[in-house]
Amino acid sequence: MTENWRRALAGSYFELGETSKAEALYRDWLKADPGWGWGWIGWSDCYRFTRTKSQDLTRCEQILREGLSIGDVRDRPDLADRLADLCEEQGRNEEAEDWWQQAKGSQPTIETTLEALSDGSVLREKTRVTFGEEGLPLSELSNLGAALRKNPSPATLVKQKVGRNEPCPCGSGKKFKKCCGRGSSSA
Repeated sequence: MTENWRRALAGSYFELGETSKAEALYRDWLKADPGWGWGWIGWSDCYRFTRTKSQDLTRCEQILREGLSIGDVRDRPDLADRLADLCEEQGRNEEAEDWWQQAKGSQPTIETTLEALSDGSVLREKTRVTFGEEGLPLSELSNLGAALRKNPSPATLVKQKVGRNEPCPCGSGKKFKKCCGRGSSSA
């Protein structure tokens, strides 16, 4: 929430014509937290979506590229997507396509399933993360962990019928009847 307020404050200064004040605010905030991806986007947007005569697409691009040069910048796909839009707007379609590919390539697919017993009780939750052909850049690994903790994907319930003498799906290596199936009359 604080980051959104900061963007709104600096954007207000920019719209009021106090460009140097907005620049100083973004520079200070991004010096303290260079990984703030939406800070770089907000700053660049001041030069792209302004209602004043301060529109400067070259400066906008410069700020986005500076943000993307930070190895562990958060929200890298959003930065790349914003730069792709800017390139397309200027008729640089091949460059735009390259940036869109970068934006797509670093977004993993997260799928969570719940395995349940026939009585509906949850046995275990599994999360599967699939990366594109290019994989996940190591610089994005910490962002993925944070995303998984912060925004777990909605789980899909998978009913699973387990025979009493089959291995327990919890992975213990025991028979189901000696493990999670204790006391369960219909499994």
